[in-house]
Amino acid sequence: MKMRNYNSMDKFYYEQSFSKIFIAINFLLLLSIFLIGLFWYKMLAFFLAVVLFSFNCIVIYKCVQMLYKRVYGQRYDYHQMESLFSIHQLIEPKIPLPPMRGFAGSPDFIKSLLFHLMKHQPKLIVEASSGVSSIVISEWITKYSPESKHYALDHEEKYAGLTRSRISQPNSTIIHAPLKSYSLDNKEYKWYDMSMIEDLDQIDMLIIDGPPHFVNDLARYPALPLLKDKLKEGCIIILDDGRREFEQQIVKEWAQKENISVNYLDHLEKGAFVLEFTKS
Repeated sequence: MKMRNYNSMDKFYYEQSFSKIFIAINFLLLLSIFLIGLFWYKMLAFFLAVVLFSFNCIVIYKCVQMLYKRVYGQRYDYHQMESLFSIHQLIEPKIPLPPMRGFAGSPDFIKSLLFHLMKHQPKLIVEASSGVSSIVISEWITKYSPESKHYALDHEEKYAGLTRSRISQPNSTIIHAPLKSYSLDNKEYKWYDMSMIEDLDQIDMLIIDGPPHFVNDLARYPALPLLKDKLKEGCIIILDDGRREFEQQIVKEWAQKENISVNYLDHLEKGAFVLEFTKS
């Protein structure tokens, strides 16, 4: 889900225009065949008319579907703009924020993240992934909580370096942590190299937006099993992309094995889970 740009807008209007033209052509062909069928080869004309009518139904359905997506998208675009204004008002970033949406967090997710930072005032924050959220957390620390510490893990050195170059807050550390194989519940997973944060303890906020879903099934599942001994009582866990089936399955499995309260943020574009961890 990337921020809509001119190319995607043009594509939408091209698709819309093509559909209208296609409907008009099919209608004329259907009418022509119907008139011909009244006088000649009635059965063949009827068969062709049925086929073309079916195509027309498909095209009309696709047009309605595109219209629905357009209206639905406009509603979320407006919501994202509102969230973006709130982000800038809250933290007044000193540098331009990188693009949001797509693989990056959406503005409504970042706004929700800021809400929980303000509410819980965490002293030790760990992120599974780095990016725009890391920059926002760094700016929040500078303005509201200079004693807090923040660590973000990224398995790609290129992106870890890019995020690091945009952060000036000394209490924010971006760590290149390559993916490593772990065996959990008799299954093999790839997750960030834990040796990079082995000295951390008493984490009171954990934000999970990585690794990418294509690394393996339930790619973000290892976060809680691997980090639970480092979490503080009452740690807040925020998991992005809650609308995806994998993330929903992850939370379901966590809830079966750990003592967590679950709150699903359905109003966010991609959905998100906010969990509170209690040690058994």
